[in-house]
Amino acid sequence: MPLVIDGHPVKAAALQSGAVVPEYRGRGLFRDLVRRMLQRCEEQGFEAIVLYTDKPQLYEPYGFRILPEHRFAGAAPVVKEASPSCRPLDMNNAEDISLVRQLLENRAPVSQRLAACRNTQTFLLNTALVEGVTFSLLPQHSAVIAWSENQDGSVFTLQDVVAARIPSLGEILQAIGRHPETVEVLFAPDRLAWEGDCIAEDGDLRFMMRDDAGLSPKGPFRLSPMAEF
Repeated sequence: MPLVIDGHPVKAAALQSGAVVPEYRGRGLFRDLVRRMLQRCEEQGFEAIVLYTDKPQLYEPYGFRILPEHRFAGAAPVVKEASPSCRPLDMNNAEDISLVRQLLENRAPVSQRLAACRNTQTFLLNTALVEGVTFSLLPQHSAVIAWSENQDGSVFTLQDVVAARIPSLGEILQAIGRHPETVEVLFAPDRLAWEGDCIAEDGDLRFMMRDDAGLSPKGPFRLSPMAEF
């Protein structure tokens, strides 16, 4: 799972769904599994390993540490004139899936602080797993936007942006034709020409990283929900 952290590419691996069935617990199988995984990652030259867990204490003895995630919220930028120029994408339609796949293969990281560089399979899988998300194509920006809004449209939530050049938040709202009062961004908004207040995430899952070079991002971040694994 290649990442960018503070603008630098990082060869990273993602660990997902490690477990031992109850009748085999207490035999050291988990320790052996983690040891083998760490050895394999070292042999393949991975600079970092990341994971999500609701049991961080299981991974801390192996050098994993919690990196707190944040979402970003604030007043929406002023959009002088809405000029909707987008079309909805149907993620059950083969042509739309192919279009999204092409853009994913050439995407820029949605944030320079911490973001996935290439996550085609994860993004496409999450289109079926993350509920309540609308996917829109912005042809003039060659961009796909993953977004949602509350019932009265006063809060716009930006989940991800797939593009070779990340459009500003104002450009996104203008193209989608939205005039919210508040915007929430579920990744660091350093490429959106907009700033919001950092709000610590308080869910059960914790994002953890193991590395030997102190690769923690220097500012608050969040991995986009469309990149979660």
